[in-house]
Amino acid sequence: MAFWEQMSKKITDASQGAAQQAKNFSEVTKLNGTISEKEKKITQLFHAIGEAYYAQHKDDPAAEQPEKIEEVKALAAEIERCRNEINRIKGIVKCPNCGAEVSAGSAFCNSCGTKMPQEQKEEPVPEGMRRCPGCNAVVSKENAFCNQCGMKLEPIQSEEPAAEAQTAPAQSVEVVQFAEEPVQSAEAAQPVEEPFQNAE
Repeated sequence: MAFWEQMSKKITDASQGAAQQAKNFSEVTKLNGTISEKEKKITQLFHAIGEAYYAQHKDDPAAEQPEKIEEVKALAAEIERCRNEINRIKGIVKCPNCGAEVSAGSAFCNSCGTKMPQEQKEEPVPEGMRRCPGCNAVVSKENAFCNQCGMKLEPIQSEEPAAEAQTAPAQSVEVVQFAEEPVQSAEAAQPVEEPFQNAE
């Protein structure tokens, strides 16, 4: 009997120990989850504080960490450039009012109804015409007023054809060549002394 009682007691103790370990493990897991959740919340708050500081001081030359602020600016500009390139490839533009994606060339936004700005390509001005400085309309150079907006136009001075330059015929230059005289040696240049003749 004593053997079975001891065996039963060991089994009971082991069961109680396993249950306690399971309970401890569950409590530790729960606490670790709470820690992880709080740390994530702190990270989000740090992120919000950083964004708020950047928004307030991004153009402040006396702000702290100016190198990092400039780095964030450069990264944000590169992201915006990439997004614009993606929109160009996809053939869409951003609505200036609500930011919705609208097909390029659309007259109005399909989300808020705002009129979309259209790209105007300036065509070359035909000969004898000019553009009005007020409304950019093409009018005749002879007009004193714009027939679109009525703005007074400055008269254009007639350009007189430039007179053709008359080129004088080139005069031939006669080159006079002087004959080179032979160079005499020093001995040859000395006068020859005639022999002295006694007077008779």
